[in-house]
Amino acid sequence: MALAFLAFPAGCALLAGIEGKELGSSAAPGTGGTGGNDVDAGGGPGYPPGCGGTDAACGAPSGLQEGAPWPMPGFCATRIGRSPYEVRPSDAGNPDLAVVHESPPVQPGWLGSPVISADGTVFVGGSDDTPLFAFATDGSYEWVLSSVVYAHCLVIGSDGTVYALVDQSGDIVLHAVDPADASAPAWSQPLTTDVLDKTCPIIGSDGTIYLSAGQCVYAVRPTTHDNKWAPQCMAAMVNGGLSIAADGTILVPGADGTLRALDPDSGAQQWDIHLSSDPLTSAALVAPDHSIFVGSGAETHGALFAVDPCPSGGPRASIPFPTNGKIYQGAVGNDPDGTLYVPSDDGYVRALTFDGVEFYEKWSYWSCGRPRGGVVVDKAGTVFVSVMDNDLCGGVHALDPDTGDLLSMHLPNSALGGITTEGLLVAPHHSDAGLDMYTLQFLGWQ
Repeated sequence: MALAFLAFPAGCALLAGIEGKELGSSAAPGTGGTGGNDVDAGGGPGYPPGCGGTDAACGAPSGLQEGAPWPMPGFCATRIGRSPYEVRPSDAGNPDLAVVHESPPVQPGWLGSPVISADGTVFVGGSDDTPLFAFATDGSYEWVLSSVVYAHCLVIGSDGTVYALVDQSGDIVLHAVDPADASAPAWSQPLTTDVLDKTCPIIGSDGTIYLSAGQCVYAVRPTTHDNKWAPQCMAAMVNGGLSIAADGTILVPGADGTLRALDPDSGAQQWDIHLSSDPLTSAALVAPDHSIFVGSGAETHGALFAVDPCPSGGPRASIPFPTNGKIYQGAVGNDPDGTLYVPSDDGYVRALTFDGVEFYEKWSYWSCGRPRGGVVVDKAGTVFVSVMDNDLCGGVHALDPDTGDLLSMHLPNSALGGITTEGLLVAPHHSDAGLDMYTLQFLGWQ
């Protein structure tokens, strides 16, 4: 399927846009509705917002731990979802995913998205009263920190500190945990009260920890543990999670369908662009060419947008690629086309390419569930998708990147982590030991 849009003005060649249109779901799929884009383009010397910085796939990732195979969900703050490691092949050449190592069962609640440090330690939290766990790559416990609970999303800083944003008796608190002394958090920073919605923390190149709770975005210095700038509160709830563009700009998707960009040094808004009458539902994915992709949607429809942040005439958005359900967090492949792997609430995972003018669908895969637990692309290009909410096919699906064919399915699992240096895919597993019992599995080809 190809969706075209107008030629972009000279000086901003990444993609074209529709000026004076709101590209929301109130119109028919693939068409523009009424309304307009309220854009403050920013500017200034050097690289303009979103149009420069570095050509690295992860922008400037120095705020994350060097050598960590998976220091945060999505691998790095551009959310590319691509691992530098390949899932270990079987000596026998068998094409099935199987458990190589497994942790003891833990309780209560489900386990969230694991992160992996440079020394191979896997950290994972979860829902409700689930504490923060550290596991070795053979599945054995290293430690449990019971004072840090409901930390479903973690990030590892440059010095190995594990940061967890938690809901602590109605207060949103950022905890910093030193893995070498995990008897208690090294420090904690309360942020706000009476806010239930929070997103995963991310880390900038200077080590600043950016996070959101409710409608507000916070920036916390790791050395002094205080706010780098006053909380920046949006007109709507922050939805889907923060990410960082190649030039360091903080990208903030909103429940009002607007993507906003904040200056990392001051918190000032550099630009915004209204994309949809539906909430944005994924963190912005920043491709190596600096293009920005973000999803939106509701229960029965969704859309993927490409945004060019280049400020000549203001940021512009593509005509959306329509789906029949809201978009979840995807990943970008390591092929020359930069294929996007996009999961949707309609049960499909789609492989899309974008040439700066059009979206093309290479293939679509029906998962028979909700593929909302994460997408990881390994070094060989294999696409691993976590499918949830279905007893028959909920688990890890391994897909051929060229055809979308199912290579293997491993049941039942929840959110995906990354791939260890030994080539093992980390995935929480709903254990047979009892209700609300989970293990952490390390999967390889067997």
